[in-house]
Amino acid sequence: MEGLIVIGVILGIWLYTFLLVLFIYKYYNKQAAKTQDKISDAEILQLVYRANHFLTADQLASVSPLTKKESKTRLTQLSMQKALRRLHGNTGFNVYQLQQDVPLSPPQEVDLEKLSEQEIVSIILDQVQDYQVTPAQLSVIFGLDIKSARKLLKRLRTHGLVTINYTKGFQRIYVIKQPLNANPPKLKNLIAAPILKDLERIKIPDADVLDIAIQNKGRITPSVLCVAKRIPLEEAKIKLDKLYEQGAFHIDVDEKEGTIAYLLRDSKLYK
Repeated sequence: MEGLIVIGVILGIWLYTFLLVLFIYKYYNKQAAKTQDKISDAEILQLVYRANHFLTADQLASVSPLTKKESKTRLTQLSMQKALRRLHGNTGFNVYQLQQDVPLSPPQEVDLEKLSEQEIVSIILDQVQDYQVTPAQLSVIFGLDIKSARKLLKRLRTHGLVTINYTKGFQRIYVIKQPLNANPPKLKNLIAAPILKDLERIKIPDADVLDIAIQNKGRITPSVLCVAKRIPLEEAKIKLDKLYEQGAFHIDVDEKEGTIAYLLRDSKLYK
């Protein structure tokens, strides 16, 4: 009898959590829809890209018609839709990261309902120049809100033109199937989650990165790591993001300068 009660309690908690998440998800989608006339999802994603892939709600509010509250809602909704990645800053606010480049050209003015799936794929390949595609890219290419972009991606998958691959960290990526008479696909590296063997390619020991941070009073940036270890800036970003995910760093954003730094969590190492 006690076992059944425990099972019932667990199921009740699971159901409550599921309904709460569903409510929050729908709430943010509804609130985000109210401000689409002020600035589109595509325009926000292009702003994040121009800001070196990182943006805060305060920054978005300062360069768009949105209020700070509206900016926070829009960025949160985009992160819930997997278009952006939310990072927690050292001072308590969130930083939003775009994990892959998006086109900066104006959206294509086309009627997607009148185009075949093959025609849509041709437009995508002209814009992204590789075989990897994301909902964020579709949003920008066709001027769609992020929910519609995800529906378009599902449409292409249903017709067998897009497949799903996974990184070693089990991150989902969408790949356009290789068309006839085309060169083999070359997957583009995700900024925060390297594909295939990119992570193994970075040979810098974690201790070396931490030592550089300690020498700089616990603070390090991708540029500092790039110069210190003579590696590409993108690899420096990947390395620091990985150590952030493992809990070694906080994120610190200088909103006036528009820069992002990584601060050691263990302050005893440099004090």
